[in-house]
Amino acid sequence: MKQEKWITGIICLLVIFCAGCFYLYHGQKTTGQDKPFQPEAVSDASGEPSDRQEQKTGQSETPAEYAVYICGAVKHPGVYRFTEVARVCDVVEAAGGFTQNAAEASVNQARYIADGEQIEILSRKQWKKSQGQGIASSDHPTDGQDDGKININTATETELMALSGVGPSKAKAIIEYRTQNGTFASVENIMQVPGIKEGVYDQIKDSITV
Repeated sequence: MKQEKWITGIICLLVIFCAGCFYLYHGQKTTGQDKPFQPEAVSDASGEPSDRQEQKTGQSETPAEYAVYICGAVKHPGVYRFTEVARVCDVVEAAGGFTQNAAEASVNQARYIADGEQIEILSRKQWKKSQGQGIASSDHPTDGQDDGKININTATETELMALSGVGPSKAKAIIEYRTQNGTFASVENIMQVPGIKEGVYDQIKDSITV
């Protein structure tokens, strides 16, 4: 009788032990399946997380610089630089404003500037010529010397190309020279421009002025 009770007790303990092992095994398995997936940060080729890379990409770049050469009827001709978008009126203001003989209507002051461009402000005399109105008047008498001549200090590339023997390359060279060295003191100084030799000068000397 005592032996039967002892065997029954052992069987009960084994059943409890097996039940406990079964519960622990399946409980851990279920917990592992229910655990939410945590994605790792994706790194780029430099080893930095992609969110940092996106942050770098979104940063604003350094503003572009606008360099503009203004010449003609302004108080201080020269090259002016702007770190943001500007208009022609801003360039004129930077150059000290118009001179007294400037034809303000000869340029669109509301236009946006472009990097590397040249802005020429015509005098009233030049503006009248360009409009085909003539220049002989009591207010603006002519001395006969400048009539019909091209001013090599203010002429545009197109106007310079109208000279005999001056093509696109020589016209650009003249503008580049006066941009870097200032205006010509005399018509003879144009021979200091690369490509403008005595032969070319002899062809244009009677058609130019300063």
